[in-house]
Amino acid sequence: MVPVATYGREGLQSVEQRTVAEIIDARLAETFELLQDEIRRAGFGGCFPAGIVLTGGSSQIAGAAILAEEVFGVPARVGVPLRLDGLADTVRGPAFSTSVGLLAWGQEKLAAVEPHPMRLQLNRISGSFKEWLRNFFV
Repeated sequence: MVPVATYGREGLQSVEQRTVAEIIDARLAETFELLQDEIRRAGFGGCFPAGIVLTGGSSQIAGAAILAEEVFGVPARVGVPLRLDGLADTVRGPAFSTSVGLLAWGQEKLAAVEPHPMRLQLNRISGSFKEWLRNFFV
């Protein structure tokens, strides 16, 4: 039995764990089917033969990858951020993989942009000023 909050009433109601699992499974399958329809409608129906990577908190639902394989007919796995230093363990999981990936992509794109000439000059001036201050406090 699993305690579940009830809609419109205070307190919890006990529900069989199997019933909760069946409801979650049905909603997850429905979500995958809707995604599959949208992917087809966008013209990318057969464009992922290598498989699907699930991200986000819902990807951690037990059996989500197996269900995705059944619905999409291609391999599926849960994605996690890789090659990251200095991040807390909580953001290394699937729940934050999309956010971390977008941040890494943005960092890469910003690094590719040449800085404005005025910014380079300001950086040089601030560096000189910092060096000048160090002479007084070292």
